[in-house]
Amino acid sequence: MDQNIIFFGIWILLIVVHVIFSRTRYFNAPENVLVEYDDYVIVRTNKITWLFGGNRIKLAKQDIKKIQLDKTCLSFFNETRSVKDVWVAKSFAKETFERAKQLFPDAKAVWVDEQSSI
Repeated sequence: MDQNIIFFGIWILLIVVHVIFSRTRYFNAPENVLVEYDDYVIVRTNKITWLFGGNRIKLAKQDIKKIQLDKTCLSFFNETRSVKDVWVAKSFAKETFERAKQLFPDAKAVWVDEQSSI
């Protein structure tokens, strides 16, 4: 019986942590996902980078030629057509896309409509 209570408590704790990481503005705000440093933009690819660092993408502003948003996937294309994909929270996807357009003013911005990508 005690093991069930402990398991249930851990399960509830994991759900609460997931909701905090995936839904709150603190972790998902566009200014926290795309951080500007001079001629570079640091992209935090997941919420774990907030706690432990690592897994960040450094993009030179002049290298990015196209930005694309498809549902919750924000893609950055460079001159050689390499792509870096970043998954953003659904509730912040449009805001993050708008911030990316501001940070990369020379890049072509494409928003793929949900219905056309099915």
